[in-house]
Amino acid sequence: MSGGDLSPDGEWMWNGTEWIPAPPQNSPELNHSKNQNNASRRSIAEITQASYYAPINSSTKSINPKNRNYKVGTSFSNKQLPWLGVVLIVVSMFLPYISIAGLIEWTGFEMMGTIGDLMSEIVGDTGGSGGGSGGSGTGESDIAGDEFALMIAAFLFLISPFFFILSALISAIVLFKGNSPRIMGGLHLTYSAAFIICATLAPTALGISIFDFVGAGFYMGAFSSILLMIK
Repeated sequence: MSGGDLSPDGEWMWNGTEWIPAPPQNSPELNHSKNQNNASRRSIAEITQASYYAPINSSTKSINPKNRNYKVGTSFSNKQLPWLGVVLIVVSMFLPYISIAGLIEWTGFEMMGTIGDLMSEIVGDTGGSGGGSGGSGTGESDIAGDEFALMIAAFLFLISPFFFILSALISAIVLFKGNSPRIMGGLHLTYSAAFIICATLAPTALGISIFDFVGAGFYMGAFSSILLMIK
């Protein structure tokens, strides 16, 4: 109870510590006390109403824990990760795709050049031989499942530099247009997974598998496709 309050019968007034006889109704002291009490009540009501209906400004939103519409700044945006994937694929072409005990190594571009030369020689020999004698039918040869897997794995591995550089080129064009290369990244990753599965199923000779000839450049080019799939 604050000072200046009157009793219900109007005969007594509380001065903050005890009840005293109330002064006449037109007393300046009583009027001042009433005005002060009314002003206090109005101030409390105005502050409460203002705080309840106050609009939330931008600074309030930034510290509101319930406000979900904010972004945490990062030094490396997700939109840059597909570009990083393209760069890593191109860089992998300068690294060994074929590595034989670390003594003989061929980069991705060297593989492309060698395979291109072999294809040119094969096409030239085929054109110069003309119509040869027809081969006699010897029946269908049986190929075991693991040998067939080895053939597929070897084929996928030999053409992998061509596929990877084509994937990087298509992804770069898609990114330049402002789109996501997720589809190309999925195809790239599927290609790499198919090689790994076939190479795993392929037979080994003297404990040596096809993985023993795969260099670090191939693995970098293969799994950089994961970055292409990030949206």
